[in-house]
Amino acid sequence: MSAALLLDNIAALLSDIGRWRIAVVVGSAAAALREAEGVVLTARERDALAQVAERCRGQLGEPGFAAAAAEGRALQFAQITALTLAELAADYPSAAP
Repeated sequence: MSAALLLDNIAALLSDIGRWRIAVVVGSAAAALREAEGVVLTARERDALAQVAERCRGQLGEPGFAAAAAEGRALQFAQITALTLAELAADYPSAAP
């Protein structure tokens, strides 16, 4: 499994639990990683990612979505992993390392 696919799945899960901003950050980091690696998505994968993005855009509005996307595209894999864990640890303190 590629790191980008892993991040895409995490972004989808985050959007499912209403964590819109961090879902966009993670999804955008995945997109940047995919572009850097030259990974091509299938039509089904593109459609699934577009649905997640549209749900998040609807909740955040265009300015909030764009800001979160820019943040995600600027992060390295280790940074996005740490950020995601920190965000979730705030909601689930018993799961913090």
